[in-house]
Amino acid sequence: MGNIIKNAFKYPFSNWKRFLILGLVFLVSELIFEVSEGFGNPEYRISLLIAYVVINLVIEGYLFRSMENSIKGENELSKFDQWPKMFTDGVKVFLALFIYGFIPGIMLVIGYVLLIQYALTDFGTVILLIGIFLTVLFVLFVNMALANMAYHGKLSAALKIREIYDRLKIIGWMRYILFSIIITVIVVLGTLIAILITDLIPILGFIGYFLISTYFELLSYRAFGLIYKETLDSE
Repeated sequence: MGNIIKNAFKYPFSNWKRFLILGLVFLVSELIFEVSEGFGNPEYRISLLIAYVVINLVIEGYLFRSMENSIKGENELSKFDQWPKMFTDGVKVFLALFIYGFIPGIMLVIGYVLLIQYALTDFGTVILLIGIFLTVLFVLFVNMALANMAYHGKLSAALKIREIYDRLKIIGWMRYILFSIIITVIVVLGTLIAILITDLIPILGFIGYFLISTYFELLSYRAFGLIYKETLDSE
């Protein structure tokens, strides 16, 4: 597990040029969103928001490709090519996240409304706790589901619960939970550092924020790709 995390830390720097390009794409995406907020004309604003969504799906597709290539055993950041495939892969990632997150999200919303809006303390608390429990399961399960989808190349592979469960058994539940917690803490701390830098140095920090965000996104996808690959190697 330590070797996987160490490898994931090094991975974003395996190709500086591609790393900086991805950071630049992140930055352009955010700038487009910020500009759209200032437009009063609905047509321009909608066009910019569509561009924002498309770019973010491409970014997600690139991150997904990094996971896919990690499973294949590649050790360098992916090339920026096959843009339509990156877009469709980004759509598949979004759909997988939506499918897994829909029920936990609904439960959290219902529990919150019952608890806060209607003061149904007992019932609202139960629903909210169920939502929180399902959210934890979602967070633990979804990364391995994305890795399974990356390995098979199909959206349906993200929904093969039994197969994903078997992969988790190979890793070991306690080991995987500890691994997920460590990666989550690393990503959260990295994001907080990026926000702090942005607050302290607004101009340079704004650019640095996206480079740091890019770094930790790549680290996470690499780490879960490698631990999935470990289950294949053990076979």
